[in-house]
Parts: sequence; structure tokens; C-alpha cells
Amino acid sequence: MRLSVRLAALFLLPVSAAAAASASGVGRWDRRAPMLTERTEVAGAALDDRIYIAGGLGPGGATDAVEEYDVSADTWRTRAPLPARLHHAAAVVVGSRLYVVGGFDPAWRPVVSVFEYDPGRDRWARRTPMSAARDHLGGGERRGEDLRLRRTRGRAQPSDQ
Repeated sequence: MRLSVRLAALFLLPVSAAAAASASGVGRWDRRAPMLTERTEVAGAALDDRIYIAGGLGPGGATDAVEEYDVSADTWRTRAPLPARLHHAAAVVVGSRLYVVGGFDPAWRPVVSVFEYDPGRDRWARRTPMSAARDHLGGGERRGEDLRLRRTRGRAQPSDQ
């Protein structure tokens, strides 16, 4: 039997900071609206009061799907697709932009790609690629204007891309 769940069914958000810091030391979790597209191995990051989920593996393989979750309204909406179908990538936020970095293409080849998303214009742009292909990345937020991935858990791979 294949167990199939939507990420958002597992992607539960704390109700409030007060609940998380309750006197008992135990937070409370509530079920929120499910994502629109069933998939795993996604890249995700929070920007302002929205959560962005990009790429991943769905029933049809690697996807370019991008969805935006509005925390206040508990709703999802489809955004402009990634310029390429990717999975096992990283997502990070720098300033007011979302970056999706590395991962695998649909044939499970690691990639050097860096994509920048402008949520105000709902547009993606290709940025300078990484010097080595990386997959299974970990990312974090950096306050400032430079995007630098350090200490990723990803594996560096030779690349001719």
C-alpha cells in the first residue's frame, strides 16, 4: 500500500508564540490548509508573512510548481513556475527575494542553477550559477544583500552545466 500525503498535512504551524512558550513548556499545533500540489523533496522558505514551496517530486516526477502560503489567511495559491523542474534544491531568502539553488534535474543529475524570485512581480530570473553542482542542500537566511551558501550539507558534484 502506498502512503500518499500532502506536505501541508504534515506541515503544521504553531498557533502562536504564546502557545509555544506556554507555562508547561509544550507548544500546540493546528492543522492548516493543505498544499495544492502533492509532492515531496521540495525547497521551502518564508518571506514576509508568506511561505514559498518550490519544485519537488510529485506523482509525475520532478516539478517546476511553486506555491505560496498566506499564513494569516490560511490559503495557498499557485505562483509562476520555476524556470526548470527541480527536486532536492534549497530555498533561501535575501532581502525581498527568494532564491532556489541547486538540486537535481528530472534525470537525477545535480545542477549548478541559481534562480531568483521576485514576489512583487511574480517572476523568476536566472542568476550566476554555482561553480559546482550541488544536491540535497541545506540553506539559511542571511540578512543583507549578498547570497552566500556556506556549510551546506549538499554533495559537490562535477558538472558540465
